[in-house]
Amino acid sequence: MDTKVNPLKCDGYLLIFSKLFQRDYIFSFYCDIVYFTGSLEGWSMHYVMSDIHGGYEYFRRILDEIRFSDSDVLYVIGDVIDRGPHNIEMLQFCRCINNVYLIKGNHEYFMELTARHPDFAASWYRFGGRTTLGQMDLLLEEELQELFRYVEGLPWMIEVDQKEIPQLDRPLLLTHTGFLADPDRRMPGFCHPDLTGEEPFDIARAVDWWSRHEPYEYSISSDLYQLPDTVRFDKRLIVGHVPVMSGYVFEPVPYIYEQREYIDIDCGCGFRREGGRLACMRLEDGRIWYR
Repeated sequence: MDTKVNPLKCDGYLLIFSKLFQRDYIFSFYCDIVYFTGSLEGWSMHYVMSDIHGGYEYFRRILDEIRFSDSDVLYVIGDVIDRGPHNIEMLQFCRCINNVYLIKGNHEYFMELTARHPDFAASWYRFGGRTTLGQMDLLLEEELQELFRYVEGLPWMIEVDQKEIPQLDRPLLLTHTGFLADPDRRMPGFCHPDLTGEEPFDIARAVDWWSRHEPYEYSISSDLYQLPDTVRFDKRLIVGHVPVMSGYVFEPVPYIYEQREYIDIDCGCGFRREGGRLACMRLEDGRIWYR
């Protein structure tokens, strides 16, 4: 076992942190000390949010609370636009900040479809795009095309493993909806999980196929919540898309919803009148902030 001790200087305080004590509860306490006394140079924390839906004010408040810095990493699992008032601001923030990684959600995909097929704007409007479409009308054409190119190039998923975050007990797959189940689509065999749970399901391979061949259906799917408890994935999913107050989950108070194979972090920021709020999780230790 590695017993090397690392002296870490933090705003005048010398912290001695041994690898012998990297247990979850001690690491969480250590992270709190770090952020109370100031950010550590070269020490990177990883955070995840989802479904901000134009709630730029609440988004910035959480960034202040976690003391987000240039050495940290933030993954946003889709749907930064629509419903709320500050959609272009959210897109521009994600586009311009190098350590923020936005994953494509169905609302970004609606924007992409509108760029390709302007007639789709009427459908997008009905799906919650009114505020984003209104802001887009105020942009210069060059600015608008730049955002279209950015949204079109967004990934559908990001994989995170123990090499990046040693504290993880298993690899993660970050994606907006997580699963698409429909035998009538004639999907290849690797898109159908073993319902007995004997064989872990290669979820990244399946998401890659769905996002290339059935992108619209995958972007709006809630099939993840219909899977039997026996199904196992080779990576744990972190998803958004379905607010935890919805009929699929139904948490009367919006808390992050954790299951063995997936975590739903959409706490309903796009539905604040119904009691929703924005959630942020730190991947090193699972600590959660709400706003």
